[in-house]
Amino acid sequence: ITLEGVIEFITIQFQKFVNIEKQFSGDIDEAVVISNLIKSNKDSLEKVVPSLIAHKQLKQRSAVILALLRQLEFLPMKFRNYKPNLMPSALQDILTELASLNGLLYREIALKSKQLLDDALAPDFDSRLNLLRDRVLAEDLKTLALEPNIAVSVDLLVVLINDKDESVRKGAMEVYLRRVYRAHIIKSLEITSDSLGILTAKWTFTIRDTEEGSTPSPIRQGYMTSLNTLDQLKSNLPKIIEETFSYYNPSLPNLVTEPLNVL
Repeated sequence: ITLEGVIEFITIQFQKFVNIEKQFSGDIDEAVVISNLIKSNKDSLEKVVPSLIAHKQLKQRSAVILALLRQLEFLPMKFRNYKPNLMPSALQDILTELASLNGLLYREIALKSKQLLDDALAPDFDSRLNLLRDRVLAEDLKTLALEPNIAVSVDLLVVLINDKDESVRKGAMEVYLRRVYRAHIIKSLEITSDSLGILTAKWTFTIRDTEEGSTPSPIRQGYMTSLNTLDQLKSNLPKIIEETFSYYNPSLPNLVTEPLNVL
């Protein structure tokens, strides 16, 4: 089995499905579609019958198409020389047609096709990583953390937290924390680096839902340390635990005295 053969087979099956179902896509009544098919093929009705029989089996055929769509996601694992951004134009075109099918019966297929297209058209991981690295250095970090954009994903930020440039590491950690805690209100945030380049973040926050009203909102504390290797964890864990306890300050106004759950 070759990569080219697999892609060609999948493309052909998608095309067969689209050729039939695009006639029924949309808000047009099925009876009207059938009537139009008969009128346009009145001298060769044998051409209409296969389409009608196939459409009556839409549920089973849709399950097959969804299975093939899911197989596309696993192609990079089965064929190491394949990446989504290398998807052939013929496959992209037919996925576009699948994504454009309109109607409740086609919704899952259309959504999955659109997802695969988005993956195919997105820049590769290294390109996205380099772009985010530049943005971390140039843009307002609070604003960047709130972007509803896959380009500011936590997967990329975790990599940048181990960057060689300390400014990038600190910026990536701040964006990471503000992104993870965007449903809450961060009151303070401090990120420091020791002589070994190990980053530590200390922050206080409140739950957004408790901000309203006359009762003071409880203040919670968070502590995060980024270690690059297991050796660093082994040699620094006692120190990290000690610093965590020293950071936890029960004298803060409205501080929640509950089990530590943010570390």
